[in-house]
Amino acid sequence: MRKSTGKESLIFKTAVLLITILIAVPAASAVAKEIVWRWDIQIPATHVYVKEIYIPFTEEVSARSGGAFKIATFPSSGTGLKPSTQLRGLKNNMIDMSEVNTGWNTGDEPLLSIVSLPCLFHNQQEVAKGLKSVEDILVKDLEQKWDMKILWISPIDEQIIFTVKPITKLADIKNKKTRTYQRWLELWVNAMGARSVNVPYGEQYSAFQRNLIDAGITGSATAGPMKFYEVVSTTLVDLGLDFIPFFICASGKSWRELPKEHQDLLMELAKKYGPQQIVKAAAVQGKYYEEFKSKGMTIIRATAEEKKHAREVAKENVWPVFVKEQGAAGAQMIERVQKALAAR
Repeated sequence: MRKSTGKESLIFKTAVLLITILIAVPAASAVAKEIVWRWDIQIPATHVYVKEIYIPFTEEVSARSGGAFKIATFPSSGTGLKPSTQLRGLKNNMIDMSEVNTGWNTGDEPLLSIVSLPCLFHNQQEVAKGLKSVEDILVKDLEQKWDMKILWISPIDEQIIFTVKPITKLADIKNKKTRTYQRWLELWVNAMGARSVNVPYGEQYSAFQRNLIDAGITGSATAGPMKFYEVVSTTLVDLGLDFIPFFICASGKSWRELPKEHQDLLMELAKKYGPQQIVKAAAVQGKYYEEFKSKGMTIIRATAEEKKHAREVAKENVWPVFVKEQGAAGAQMIERVQKALAAR
């Protein structure tokens, strides 16, 4: 048998090394494969929460994971999901994330209505406190029923009344055709003596401009960018009509498949951006109220008597409907929330 030379031995060792590298490369590539989630967002890209909360959140996820985990945002329902199908989209893993708009998803999950009952809450902090008091009934049930992981819950800016013609008090909305966007506001508006009219989110400006409605309810963060000040004269605030909490959620399947280090990162950042969104919501209100005034609009703050009256109308005409439909769970939720907020 011929003894191999040093040159042949070197060639053999080099070949073995190359083969080892070639075998290892695909495995390493698989481990380092980039993970990209799709985040369905119903509000437009110009909305302050997208620009100042959601985008910074996704940028930090990417930066902190070294680019291994990215979240692509799809504002204005860029994924194709309708506003009322966000829960189903999560459960069926059609999307990886969603900011579930509570007002649009009560058809699938009626218990979500607790967060949008008129005059139950009067600021973002009360909403957060109230939701904490019913966490075992609402939050845990949502996660199990819809197979999702809730990252954070953030109430947005107060939904307020805008009118085309000047008003001076709450009673002036009587007989006015008033835009609403959810059932509980419809009940409240009609009980107040006005007439509820359903107008889609993106058509509010034109509805005011064409005198199709006399008044409308929406948030300042919507009214500002849409330049409502060009077509309305007055806004009435501080009634606590709705704060539309957004449930920032992940699909259960996507969550379970996500490496633990990325799960931990999301939960860490949720503790940062959730509270930030609540603070931002309050700041947004103040900012736009000042802008409205600078554009010539009149800002009317509801008096203590008007707040009490608005609450009594809701308590007598709206809340009982929720309790009747949701039974013991609904009654318990309202009772707990009121007890939690009793010191207000």
